[in-house]
Amino acid sequence: MTTADSIGMKNLSDALRGKINGRKRAPRFAGFAVFGGTRMLSVHDPKIVVPGITEIFPEMAKDSPGMVMLGMVPNFQSISRSKKRGLADKLILSVEEKKGVVTVIHPELRSVLLLQPTPDRIEPWDDEYKECFRLVKSLHDRQWKSLLVVYNGGNVTRREVELWQYWGQREPGRWNVLFIKESGRVADEFVDKLESDEGFRSENPDFHYADNTAESINAKLDELGAMVAPVMEEPLKKTTNVIPLRLVG
Repeated sequence: MTTADSIGMKNLSDALRGKINGRKRAPRFAGFAVFGGTRMLSVHDPKIVVPGITEIFPEMAKDSPGMVMLGMVPNFQSISRSKKRGLADKLILSVEEKKGVVTVIHPELRSVLLLQPTPDRIEPWDDEYKECFRLVKSLHDRQWKSLLVVYNGGNVTRREVELWQYWGQREPGRWNVLFIKESGRVADEFVDKLESDEGFRSENPDFHYADNTAESINAKLDELGAMVAPVMEEPLKKTTNVIPLRLVG
């Protein structure tokens, strides 16, 4: 992970927890968060957590007591155990010696959905976003709102965005997508289109973007209905329609 990625993910984490300029006084997220349910550890010292986007929600959970988390693990093959110090209590998904990483089921999650591919699956990594879509669609039927947050992202993320784009054009206002500017790759491609192409903007009213700062991200999340009043303050009114948040990267 680059220094820029490290700073950007801290911005996203601070935005979700309502921490602006070092103080937790801004609106904070409180809803149903769906994201990759894994943690990466160093092969050489499993006590060392390798930073990644899947650490954001568990890290800020203590500042958002109203949040419920669900981790999803695509392309699930098997779970193994190890007697190595630091791994004895972990559920191991893979060991990549060349990358120096052990991937485990995130130990701070209470709920994890393991997606096992069938033999006919060409793109098993797509299973995560397809299952998330199915879940979000069912919540829409119960009058929930939703928001897909896109930080960086590759081809799988692009296909997920295109799926939300398809439904957003048919059900405006229900399939909001928030791209984080200057987070890289797919996110920046869509931000560039939103900034430069008026026709693209008008065709995709559910597409939004924020600058890569905690303040800008927090404000946009609040505008899109993903936030509630800070912990130290009483909400102005009872929140009855907390939205599910889908984070990808």
